[in-house]
Amino acid sequence: MVTIPEPITFSICIPQHNRCRYLLAVLDSLRTQRYSHFEVVISDDCSTDDTAEVVPAYLEASGIRYRFHRQERNLGYDANLRASLALGTGDYLIILGNDDVLADENALTGLAEVLERHGRPEVTISNYRLWTPDGGGTEVRRVPQTSLLPGGPATAIAHYRTFSFVAGIVFAREAFTRANTSTYDGSIFVQVYLGCKAITDGGRLLLWNRVLVAKDVEVGGQTANSYKDVERQRKRNLEPHSQGLSSIAWVASEAVFPALQDPVARNQALIPLYKSLLRYTYPYWLYAHRKESFWRAAICMAWGCYPPILLKPVEHPWWVTLRLFPTYMISTIAGFLLPVSLLSRLVPWGYRLSKRLPKI
Repeated sequence: MVTIPEPITFSICIPQHNRCRYLLAVLDSLRTQRYSHFEVVISDDCSTDDTAEVVPAYLEASGIRYRFHRQERNLGYDANLRASLALGTGDYLIILGNDDVLADENALTGLAEVLERHGRPEVTISNYRLWTPDGGGTEVRRVPQTSLLPGGPATAIAHYRTFSFVAGIVFAREAFTRANTSTYDGSIFVQVYLGCKAITDGGRLLLWNRVLVAKDVEVGGQTANSYKDVERQRKRNLEPHSQGLSSIAWVASEAVFPALQDPVARNQALIPLYKSLLRYTYPYWLYAHRKESFWRAAICMAWGCYPPILLKPVEHPWWVTLRLFPTYMISTIAGFLLPVSLLSRLVPWGYRLSKRLPKI
């Protein structure tokens, strides 16, 4: 007798705070899905707009299975993200931003098929694209090819940067439950910790070379706030600011270090972890700031990524800092002195290089 496996069930987990009109557009994208075995889970972090009135009514009328929970107090981004995941009851939990949509009507069908084909792995990362009305937005390939990788610290270190963009990260519910903790709330990158922890503890990582979500949906010709809006509103004084890179590296190291008992191994692990940030992410942000003429932001970032400052959250010996200086200096010089027109041509090449599957 042939046993037919039960269909995979999904919880699409959306942390919500204001942005009600964008969230309604996100929910519209879910109604078109051909795969029916899913629920939408929304954790509303005390929104001050009409989310609490409009969204439950929309979901009730839509026929979509849903769970809507309004928090009693404002939790902040990280805790509310975890809350949305914890509310999910599906086999797999898919993180979706409140202004990001599923890429097409077959997104969940394709995801269910690839998860089944690879033995239902614990963590999955896919590609995404920029949203456009015609569905032809630029694809961002954070995954170069479909591949199933073994769990362990080496895999987490090699791929932790792919968790920085939150939409489209997929956790097996049991893997999330084991990794879940409030310790890193306030880091703004708790998903990086959760992904790295699940992988470090043995969870397999599936890299899926497929676009699962479309980023930054437009409503009325407008998108939600971007980093450009944040920079325009930031105080004008000069102070070190790493654009979150210090938090990303810190939470990743916190996830990996417990599995590395040898202090020497821990210190050695810091080198590739920080070098990848300084080699790829840091110069990209220098370019992005210069492109928008945010010179103050670029200077503050160079200051914030100065190795002794960047490494402050992590206990480390002096030689780790020393090993990072050459990479920092090369990236800083290139980021400030190369013409923006040349950097714009180098960015796609650098992005592809940074996403090559490293040896683990």
